Amino acid sequence: EHIRPPVAVAGSSPAAVKRKNKKRLLQLQRSAISVGFKCLCDGITRMFESDHRTQSSPRPTGSNVRIEERSAVQYQLEAVPEHLQRPSGVEKGDNRDKRVQFRPDKWQVRLLDIVDSGNSALVIAPTASGKTFISYYIMETCLRTDDDGVVVFVAPTKALVYQVWAELNARFSKQYSKDNRKLSGVFTRDHRENVQDCQILVTVPQCLSILLLSADRDNLEWATRIRHVIFDEVHMLGSPGGEVWEQLLLLVHVPFVALSATLGDVQGFLSWLRRVEASKGREIYLVEHRQRHNDLFPWVYDPEQGRLVGLHPFAVLHDLIDENPITSRTFPEDLKLLPEHCIEAFSAMQGDMSPTQAEQLSPEAFFPQRRADAAWNISMEDVQKWEVEIKAEFCSLSKEAQRKVIKQVAGKALEAFENTDRWLGGSFEGHGIVESSQHLESLVRDLSSRKLLPALCFHMNRKGCKDLAQDLTRTLLRKEERTRRDENWKEKVQDVGRELVAVRDRILALASRNSDAIEPGMIRAYTELRAKCLRLLGPDPRFVLVPSGCAPIQESEILDALQLDAAWQVDAIYPNLVWLFNAMKRGIGMHHSGLNKKWRQATQHL
Repeated sequence: EHIRPPVAVAGSSPAAVKRKNKKRLLQLQRSAISVGFKCLCDGITRMFESDHRTQSSPRPTGSNVRIEERSAVQYQLEAVPEHLQRPSGVEKGDNRDKRVQFRPDKWQVRLLDIVDSGNSALVIAPTASGKTFISYYIMETCLRTDDDGVVVFVAPTKALVYQVWAELNARFSKQYSKDNRKLSGVFTRDHRENVQDCQILVTVPQCLSILLLSADRDNLEWATRIRHVIFDEVHMLGSPGGEVWEQLLLLVHVPFVALSATLGDVQGFLSWLRRVEASKGREIYLVEHRQRHNDLFPWVYDPEQGRLVGLHPFAVLHDLIDENPITSRTFPEDLKLLPEHCIEAFSAMQGDMSPTQAEQLSPEAFFPQRRADAAWNISMEDVQKWEVEIKAEFCSLSKEAQRKVIKQVAGKALEAFENTDRWLGGSFEGHGIVESSQHLESLVRDLSSRKLLPALCFHMNRKGCKDLAQDLTRTLLRKEERTRRDENWKEKVQDVGRELVAVRDRILALASRNSDAIEPGMIRAYTELRAKCLRLLGPDPRFVLVPSGCAPIQESEILDALQLDAAWQVDAIYPNLVWLFNAMKRGIGMHHSGLNKKWRQATQHL
């Protein structure tokens, strides 16, 4: 409809109508070409010409648009890789798999079959690839079977325990005939609830070990009711304290599912588990899936530029090229290229490829060979095949050509690493938190502008966590104070306050004589002025860290999470944490094992 010529109105000359229409057409053409729809741009031009075929003035055409063109295939790979087709599951026979409420992939169907057969499974799959579903399937199966069976979910940290506990309580509900039976329970050093009365227990390894090794009659009876154990993040077996995980894998007398995204020696660990399970009359199967449903894009922060720089994976190849070029034997097996990385690498290699190979490997030629409607329907599976070809082509280049490609696609990231090394003096030793906090605010601002909040900032010790949170809060407060001083904030507050008092006094005066004399408009004006005054007195939204599309955290929400009634109670009960209360109002939290339990839980909730 927007392409059609505007309807002439009184006072509009034909020339004005044509100018307006031409401007519209050029805007549409720019938009169409920029998102890869060159064919649409040409269609717009043809439509324009057909609508004006009786006019003798020159027509705007696609040549009027002077911007870089890219195909629809390129647009999908570069601009919207998150919308490429993902695996949509498989059908089992003629019917959909009824065991879950989604269409599982092949590896997920196999995992379901293993669990249903009463055997154990070791699941190796990346984060966010869809492996956690099996935990909830096991829980639901147990809940539907009877009221006595127990599923134990073992998580490595208390924070993860509480997260899983909250999620399963939100997901499941059940009515019991026995008064003492509960759906879920939790057992950590800080919190023990419904341990022996629940059907789903979420705990840490050390606490499960206490239950299984206890000679108490109630614990022994409880252990006989266990139907399944889920070990989340089982790779923690290789970390300090991992002997507890090993002990539990030997102790459990029921089938288990061990989940991990980063297990090292998979075959060695699997071999040991097979011997353990064979001694118990069961088998264990490896379910391995290496593809992510949603890819993680890597960034590196440049302290000199004060911004994030996209990190092309080829950056790690910079130090691998020595006297010889990188070959298929020396190319890292686990180096993953995202769609946007692939097209960057292809563009950089084009000049060093033969014309025939460049044509065959171009996205416009490669994808239509595999899918008739590739212009609108590229899949992640197709991109992964292209990724293999891109890597193979890179390995066939000369050493000089490989260096040139790496510099072109990863030069800015390598420069960012050099700037960081120079900033740290070539060593992390001797540099305290002050140096780090200088750049934290600019990093967070850049994350916010890219809509990458919320974010987690890790530090290796508690003091570092505290110092980073405090310094970031102080930085925001200082900038807010300076801005308010420049914008005469005090005067604005005083003006609104005077208006508010005047309206209030007028309402009270009228109410003392006749309440019917108070007009609804006056109440509305008082409410609006009061809200405006509270906004002015609260944190300036420009200095509050809030994810895109979310409202700032209100003081009342923080008090509710802390189970307090008023802000003065924070000063009275937690005088050393008043700074954290103010930080929370600005979207900054802190979480570590040394923090007060209520404040940790408030951080998790908020």
